[in-house]
Amino acid sequence: MTEIELEDCEVWLVSAKKICRSGDGDEDKELVPEKLHCNWSNNGKIIFQNLRPGSPYYASLFRITPKLMTSADVDAPVGEPSKAEIALLTTPSTPTLTYGISEPGQYRLKIIVSAAKSVPPASEALIFNYSDYDHVSLIRETDMPVRVSG
Repeated sequence: MTEIELEDCEVWLVSAKKICRSGDGDEDKELVPEKLHCNWSNNGKIIFQNLRPGSPYYASLFRITPKLMTSADVDAPVGEPSKAEIALLTTPSTPTLTYGISEPGQYRLKIIVSAAKSVPPASEALIFNYSDYDHVSLIRETDMPVRVSG
């Protein structure tokens, strides 16, 4: 949400890293080799958007759908969670990110929103967490619960 009207705003995905500690060696590996354009939600393929004050705006990073069952899944126990399939909605779509984010886990995504007329860009870190189609979350990193050990 913005406090003033902004013209020609763009959203960029500038970083994606797996952050959960699974021991598979993929943690902290950068999955975004170059900044990627994101489309504004509910606007098709619009990359530039004028933002009006007081209204929330959203960007489309990816689409999550249930993964189609294969013959290998036929013997899966009833009630087993559905696997997820993630389709990137960035431009361009990169194999590094497509493959890297296809595995369940926790990822730190960094986005930047820029506007015309010398307005400084705004950035946000998001935590994308999923284990299967029924267990997906995307929240601001600043909204993550703080764990205190003692």
